[in-house]
Amino acid sequence: MSAINTYSYTMIDVPGVVATNNFVSILNPTTSNRVIAFVNLIANAYATTTSQTAASMGVYKATTVSGGTVDSTNIARFNTQLSASVAEVRIGNPTVTRNKLVLYLPPPISSGTGVTTSTSELVTPVSVNNTLFLYPGEALCATTLSGNVNQVWNLNFAWVEFF
Repeated sequence: MSAINTYSYTMIDVPGVVATNNFVSILNPTTSNRVIAFVNLIANAYATTTSQTAASMGVYKATTVSGGTVDSTNIARFNTQLSASVAEVRIGNPTVTRNKLVLYLPPPISSGTGVTTSTSELVTPVSVNNTLFLYPGEALCATTLSGNVNQVWNLNFAWVEFF
């Protein structure tokens, strides 16, 4: 396999919602001739008011992604001289078929009016044994299964594409 480029997608200060929400999905299209290997997933959540309802975020493997808003133009290329990413990023509660949970992101819990934060990070060197891969037709989605409007999320995904 040969590496093509390193890419990232970031969402900053995205407020929680009342119910289940798919904040973002990243799909490797079935027509792609590349494999996506995630090298970094970072999530940070904070609450600026009382937030005692645990509405954790999960990052799931997924298939069948549709709806929402395609936001692939905001994928950052680490080397702008190389090709754009094949990934299809969707925001705004896209419809996904979730499979297995691969990463759990704890929510902020605040009993007062102060700011609280929680951070989760998955950093992996690219190797066959410990990397989260997306083959053509596979996706990731970041989802809260219940809602909490007092939570605000920051999400960053970084990946390498191979052919």
